[in-house]
This record gives sequence, C-alpha cells and structure tokens, in this order.
Amino acid sequence: MATAAKKSGMAFYYPVILMIIVNILYNVAAKSTPADIDSFASVFLSYSACFIASFVLFFATSKDKNYPRALKKCNWSAPAMGLALVLMEVAILLQYRAGWDVSIACLVLYVILAICLMIIGVLAFKERVSVSRIVGCFVCFGGLVLLMMF
Repeated sequence: MATAAKKSGMAFYYPVILMIIVNILYNVAAKSTPADIDSFASVFLSYSACFIASFVLFFATSKDKNYPRALKKCNWSAPAMGLALVLMEVAILLQYRAGWDVSIACLVLYVILAICLMIIGVLAFKERVSVSRIVGCFVCFGGLVLLMMF
C-alpha cells in the first residue's frame, strides 16, 4: 500500500496536472478512434506503444537499471492494473461509439467513480470522510442528474 506523503507543494499537484494533460490527449485520441476497428485490436496497438514507452522510460528514470530485479518487487497489483486498464480502454471506446459526447463522458464516469472510491476508501483503507466530502458527493450527483436531463 502506498505511504502517505505531504499534501502540499508542487510534488502534490504535479500528478494532477500531468493527469489532466494526458487525459485530454487520451480522450481526444479515444474519441477519434475509427468506429470500424475492433476495440481489442485498437487497445492492443495502444498497449504495444505503452510497452515500448514504459520500458524506455524505466531505463531513462530508474536509478537501478536492473529490470528483472524491479519486476521481482511487483505484486498482484501490476497484472490486476493491466487487466483493469485494458477493460477501461475498451469501455471508453464503447462509450464514445455509443454516442457519448466527449464534453460530458468523463465527467459522468469520474463523478460516479469518485463516489464509489470514497466508499471503498472508507471500507477497505480506513480513510476518514468528512461531512463536507459527503455533501460534495451529493452536489456532484445532483450535477450528474442535471447533465443527464439536458
């Protein structure tokens, strides 16, 4: 399990900024994927690029360049994330092919996901939830209802 880090400074916000930038690229690419390509063929090509990029970036960023030793430190979470990522990729392709607008597709997903993860955080990771977070979830859910009505 990841350890808690200081929740301030650029190191705290950098991953959020990076995620926003790459998610924009990701969603534009997903929305632009031809509808007649098999979803799994597209995901396979995407993950071939991921394989090459992550392998190159490992050697570019790792202090210990011993890849087999690094792999030995992995647990069940790495292959579980891989399976989850493949299914996430296919789900987003199917969502866009079903006609979802790029302007609200991820908003709907992430609000529902945030609510689910808040519950999982409390039950599985003993995270504390404040009244303001619960109220925030209700506000977000209300926003979803408004989005889906119009």
